[in-house]
Amino acid sequence: MWTLGSIMDYAGEYTQDFLGPAIWDFGGARAFYGDTVAVNPDPEFRFHTPKGRAALDKMDNFGGILGIRHSLDDGDPTTNDDYHYSQLQTKLGMIHDCVEVDPWLFEPPDWNEELMGEWHPLLDGLIVQVDGRWTRCKQPRVDYVQWTEQRFPTVAEAGQYYRGGPSIDREGRTRIPYGFGTDSWADLGNVSVYRHDNGADPYEIFNFLITSQETWQVFETYRRNRMSFTVRGPADRIFARYNAKIRDGAKGLGLIRNIYEDYALEDGLHFGSLWPYIATFFPENVVAAGLAFDHFARQAQRPEVGPHFFRPWEDFLRSARDTVDNPGGTKVIIPNGITAAGGTASPGGKLVENLLSEDHGEYDTWYTLNSGSYYDKMNVAILMAESVDNFISSTRNDFVDPRYRAVSMADLFPDGFRRWFANALTGDEVLKGPRVIADEDGDPIVDFERYSRGPIGWTTWWTAEPEVCFPAEQTTICSSYHLPTSDPFHPLAPEHTAVLDPQLGWEQQKFLIAWTMLFLFENEEMNWLDQLRVYEKGLDPDPGLRQYIEFHSPDGKVYVAQTFGKETVFGKTVQKGIAARVLEWANELLARAYETTPGPDLDGDTAGDWPELVYAPGTGRPIVRWDPNVRYVASDGSEHPEGIPGCNMSENYACDCSSNLSCMQLQRYLSVPAYLREAVYAYQLGQPERRGVWD
Repeated sequence: MWTLGSIMDYAGEYTQDFLGPAIWDFGGARAFYGDTVAVNPDPEFRFHTPKGRAALDKMDNFGGILGIRHSLDDGDPTTNDDYHYSQLQTKLGMIHDCVEVDPWLFEPPDWNEELMGEWHPLLDGLIVQVDGRWTRCKQPRVDYVQWTEQRFPTVAEAGQYYRGGPSIDREGRTRIPYGFGTDSWADLGNVSVYRHDNGADPYEIFNFLITSQETWQVFETYRRNRMSFTVRGPADRIFARYNAKIRDGAKGLGLIRNIYEDYALEDGLHFGSLWPYIATFFPENVVAAGLAFDHFARQAQRPEVGPHFFRPWEDFLRSARDTVDNPGGTKVIIPNGITAAGGTASPGGKLVENLLSEDHGEYDTWYTLNSGSYYDKMNVAILMAESVDNFISSTRNDFVDPRYRAVSMADLFPDGFRRWFANALTGDEVLKGPRVIADEDGDPIVDFERYSRGPIGWTTWWTAEPEVCFPAEQTTICSSYHLPTSDPFHPLAPEHTAVLDPQLGWEQQKFLIAWTMLFLFENEEMNWLDQLRVYEKGLDPDPGLRQYIEFHSPDGKVYVAQTFGKETVFGKTVQKGIAARVLEWANELLARAYETTPGPDLDGDTAGDWPELVYAPGTGRPIVRWDPNVRYVASDGSEHPEGIPGCNMSENYACDCSSNLSCMQLQRYLSVPAYLREAVYAYQLGQPERRGVWD
């Protein structure tokens, strides 16, 4: 039967509490109390054989930042000898002589069903089913020697990175290898030394932590009559028990990437072609890191629970909570937490806000009912940008140029982070929001209760082009797979979707800006600062930029940001640079809100790179455009669709800002470029700290 590595693994789920002591525990007790260890008597495991070397590779270590890896040298230096743990039986032979048995013959004759429940072959008899047959197997035989009868392997035998203890006896037999890591290495990003986890490779561990968070949030984040409930408790638990572990595990791969980037520089290699080759040696870590990035991005764009509807002037579904009107009727209801829509368990929505009790009278404000996704969204900035050097400094380069050690998700997926961050700082909900399946007219496809017939699709930002990915049975299907294939059983992504409000506004954007500035620049690199910097004409010195974008604010301020080219996101061409994307969105609102003229054409596409305001003669005020979506309220309370009288006649210049929805949105959005500029100047780069001093 499967088992824990040790009872000290701290089980990740309650069912593991049924598992008893593991093989490590028996080996540990034997060594501690009897100074005796198990060795492999099979000649194929002698120290000079490939299998013997494989045993020495794992001996007494936890695999470092990338976790325990398995390798079997085939003698060909040009091939990758690593293999997945699922191939351990094929490569090394962990069991043998498997036979089918009648499990009920193993039920103890004195089993008290009334006291202990019905006897179960797996749970009570430790007998497993293989292809529907109850099967028992034998483990390889072992021999025992005294601890003092072993010696350390030489560098030639085990390699220069051997970290184990004595492991070869007088006959050349290798000790049975056990992974080992102390509490000093636990929960720091070393994926094989996590507490409260479940899984045997990085992908399985990350997937378990993500699934646990999604499944348990409806229990953890609600009071459920608990007097000990606090808002801070669930928020901190989600961050520390799940998300921080995932982030730090992914940062291990980021460190490997940065090491090879420095190596490419020193050796004159093209890193853009070297890294894709190197990454093939760490497939589980690469897939797990992508899973982590998607998980953090999903938290940022998670929608509100409950009914959603369309407004006539918007092309995304807005939550009906806290809104005055629902003119189009409910189009779809977003479930709270995990949903089984589409035949597979998948993440749903989550309450953004903290609800207060409505039945405790004067004490309602003392009785908070839940801890909202507000805190998850707020913490995403830390999860994406935190670049603290968690690694021990012990090499020459660590004390000469240690910037490669300050790693974040932004370093691992620079294009993905740039796209996600730039668009998160806009009000472009169509690009920011998650999606549900829809018909040709864009209406969600729902069941009789108005829940979506399919799961929510979430944005993957780090691929070559951003795409929407939908959970499917035992897989994930992204929008690049919506075209028919020759395989009739190949699941396809939906061809039409409707966008949900991601609930990613100013309250989240200010944390994204401030905490990114605080955490991202641990590596003291300037490329991110260049993308984030906003200049204000008249206050800041002229930066002398050759390619730039301007935003001429109605309040008279002119902001400038460097441009880095453009890209396509969900069919829309947008600026690549983070600050440039912020100003581009402000210009988009400006053009919808005011009469404008095209600005200069710096990129040579025959179109102005930004709009400039047109001012009313005599008053010097910018001219607000007529917006047919704004209804005028007369003195008797009646509504008139024409808007303010005379406002639809531009020569009257009668429109004020409240006459145009985009103008009102722009007034609120002006805080983002202003705050981004102030934050850059406030944080700059961090103060240097001494290395190698721990007290």
